[in-house]
Amino acid sequence: MDKEFAISIAQSRAICVEPGRYYQVKVTADPHFYDPDGESGRFIVNFAAMTGEQAGELQQFFTDNPSPDSEDLTTALNSSQLSYSIWVNSDTGVVPWKPSKGELVKIALGYVENQEGDQVLRAISCAPLQVESAQKFSLKAVKETADSGLTE
Repeated sequence: MDKEFAISIAQSRAICVEPGRYYQVKVTADPHFYDPDGESGRFIVNFAAMTGEQAGELQQFFTDNPSPDSEDLTTALNSSQLSYSIWVNSDTGVVPWKPSKGELVKIALGYVENQEGDQVLRAISCAPLQVESAQKFSLKAVKETADSGLTE
């Protein structure tokens, strides 16, 4: 990966800054399974989004590293991306739902304690984005809408 491509990825991300708010974001890859101890598996979902703090850290990375190598760019992008864990039910081995790459989802942000004991803003929930199905265009439907007095 070169620097220009990494910058284009970074600039395609949404910045989510307020806890307690819901944001519509895109899933960047099919969730991958992670089970480091063999007992508490989860699917990690990555989003095309970052917090304000992550955005600042990424900006600082690009400022401090005028010619980063591909590995450093990948690490910087991965650490500046919002993610969420969907845990596998330990009794049934089933996950209730997991999104697919490219899917738009709704996430909520809140403060959580990281491994260093600091409070950081992260995704604390993820849900499918409910959408309505649109009707197909037909001249008959346009005439019926006009005749019924409905307007947009």
